Formats: sequence, C-alpha cells, structure tokens
Amino acid sequence: PLRRPDRRPHPAGRGHRGGLSRPAPEDFAGAAVADHAHQDQEREKKPHILVAEDNDLNAEILMEILDTFGFTAVRASDGGEAVELFEKSQPYEFDIILMDVQMPVRNGYEATKLIRRLNRPDAKTVIIYACTANTFREDQVKAREIGMDGFIAKPIDVNKLMQKLGLGKRGEKR
Repeated sequence: PLRRPDRRPHPAGRGHRGGLSRPAPEDFAGAAVADHAHQDQEREKKPHILVAEDNDLNAEILMEILDTFGFTAVRASDGGEAVELFEKSQPYEFDIILMDVQMPVRNGYEATKLIRRLNRPDAKTVIIYACTANTFREDQVKAREIGMDGFIAKPIDVNKLMQKLGLGKRGEKR
C-alpha cells in the first residue's frame, strides 16, 4: 500500500490496527500558513523581470516559464513600450530586462540605449540581456557596446535561462 508523506507511522509500530496516524487539523493549517509564507519569501528574493518580446507565442512561453519558477514579470510588446514601462516604474523595481533584439517601434539595441540614458539611479545598473537567435560574435560585441550585459540565445534553453537569472538547473538556488 502507498503511504502519503503527510502521514506518520503509528508509535505502536507495525501490526497496530490503526496503521497510520494523522496530524491534528491545526497541524495542517499551521503547515499551510508556513508554506505560503515561505513561498512569498522566496518570491520576494527572486528578481522582478521586464520581458520585451513582440512575438505573442514567444512571450507567452517565456512568461509561463518565469511564472513556473516563481519569478514576477511584466511584458512589453515592443522596444518603445519597454522603455516606457521602465521609465514609469519605481527605481530598482526591475532587476533584469530580457530584451528581444528585433522588435517594432524600437529594436532592442535602441531601447537599451534609451534606458541607459535615462536620468534615474538604476538606468545604468539594471541587467539587460539580449534575447536573439543572432548569436554571432559581432552581435555579442555590438550588444555589449550599447550597454547590454549578456546574451540569451533563442530558442531559449530553460536551464541556461535559470543560470542567467541566478538559479541553477531546474530552478535550484545557487
């Protein structure tokens, strides 16, 4: 027979007719409250991310991945909106920007230049990763020259993304 992990063997041991004992109902309530508090605390520690991605399907997948791993994220559907959302946010509200390079209105390079020029304390320090399928050496050099902090190749490898975001494989804290 299968044993659920929330049930403990009866102190009388094997052969006792009761078999397994259940924790008192208040134990479940306390555990649930503690678990929610732990989840909230973990969420607070994880970066708040601005996702600049014009492709709806790519954005939906990326937002779902981030949510699955407990990150909070806001989406901008083009480079102009990314600049606008960052500019209207509170200083240090966003820890990381995942910036698609090829977008309408403003491409990722133009949006990054504008963000870096903003007159606010976090404009020069917010981490901006270029997200693109163009991963040639000259693309990486250009990204660094205009103020991006690194590259995330498309299609996005979830384990590599989590490493960039400060987590190990499959979301384990490093």
